[in-house]
Amino acid sequence: MINNTGMEEDENGDWVVRFEQAEGKLKPTETTKKMLPQIVRSFNITMDRLIKELFDGEEEVRILLVRYVVTQLISDAAFCIEKWRTKGGGDESRSDHQSYLEKWLWRALWDVYASEELRRLYLTRLLLTKQQECRHLDSRETMK
Repeated sequence: MINNTGMEEDENGDWVVRFEQAEGKLKPTETTKKMLPQIVRSFNITMDRLIKELFDGEEEVRILLVRYVVTQLISDAAFCIEKWRTKGGGDESRSDHQSYLEKWLWRALWDVYASEELRRLYLTRLLLTKQQECRHLDSRETMK
């Protein structure tokens, strides 16, 4: 789901570029922005089912699974950069005969972006949960 979004093909069979340059910065395309909530929902449904069926509902495993997915996405990004480099990317004398080498860089960028979005969403959720627990533990009512 997340990984496949970086390899979605357009009408020419090329991978869809998920980013555009605006004001000197890269940002997700409008299509990508619209897709993100559905990607996150699908990810959450998959995680919920895995936790329920494989881990007997142990929610504590969720953050470990998220860390695994984030690590895998970063690993995929490294693979894409290595593929680009091996095919001659960044070497003008070798890359002239290769077509569309930049697809590997766009894919690497997607993997890094997606991993950071997941990390940010889950880390924020985890921190807010822990913050609520800390507030509760530190409240005057618990001190009585």
